[in-house]
Amino acid sequence: MEIFVQSIHHPMYMLSSEGRVFSRKRWRFLKTVRASRNFIQVSMDGKNVTLHRELAESFACAPLVRVWFKNNDKTDCRLENLDWALEEARPQKLTKPVLYVFEDNKFKLL
Repeated sequence: MEIFVQSIHHPMYMLSSEGRVFSRKRWRFLKTVRASRNFIQVSMDGKNVTLHRELAESFACAPLVRVWFKNNDKTDCRLENLDWALEEARPQKLTKPVLYVFEDNKFKLL
């Protein structure tokens, strides 16, 4: 099941566990582009954002020191393919994100 979370840095965008970005401004999924060094980028609020980092930080609800791909494929931005190291790894600092599903053209709490 594809799960969505609100972007931590760009609140008008929803990020999917499958590596997709939904704009709540335009009410559609955004196109991604392959940027330098084969990373996937997407334009959010007029800025090019590296998708894997935005996705990992939004699902972790924390700033990250490093994000890497488990299968070494930089174009595979699915959440299950990402691993990361937290800047502050104390358990009391970690929070869970609010999760959504996209059904019937609406976001519903999971």
